[in-house]
Amino acid sequence: MIKEIKSIPLATFLSQLGHEPTARKGTRLWYKSPLRQEHTPSFKVETTLNCWYDFGLGRGGNIIDLATEMYQSTDLRYLMRCIVNSCPVPSVQTVASSYPQRHSAPSMERFEIVPLEHRALVAYLQERGIPAHIAKAKCKEAHYCVNGRFYFAVAFENVSGSCELRYPNKNKIQTSSVKPIL
Repeated sequence: MIKEIKSIPLATFLSQLGHEPTARKGTRLWYKSPLRQEHTPSFKVETTLNCWYDFGLGRGGNIIDLATEMYQSTDLRYLMRCIVNSCPVPSVQTVASSYPQRHSAPSMERFEIVPLEHRALVAYLQERGIPAHIAKAKCKEAHYCVNGRFYFAVAFENVSGSCELRYPNKNKIQTSSVKPIL
């Protein structure tokens, strides 16, 4: 049941709720955020991965994560009913009582390196004592999706030739790293 719900295209779900994209760039759709008031679109849907990311909130994920934010609930059964009622899918008739299985090893589904531009990442590096002009010259911005959740981080090459990622974590003092082999 959860698999079928997660396969509902986010663009279809948003359209059923009255939200239409303001721009399309390749496989990315840009919206004004359905989660808050804004004038400039900063809510991105990656159609190939069926993931979303709200740059203003710094959060993203799959359709269930979006429903969690929109309906302000963590009750999975309630969220599944809301999604199915908003965007009926023939194969999804009723809401099952089973909960999603957690996979032990996270899977990185997508990895993209772009120039460092996000204000939050530049501010994070400045807090660490790295001036913006040096940060932009030496670091990049990584966008990646792990288990259906979209993330972004500061990226820089390490001595082994792979990429080191750092991001501010508001719940912890230390940072986390992911070392994908490029």
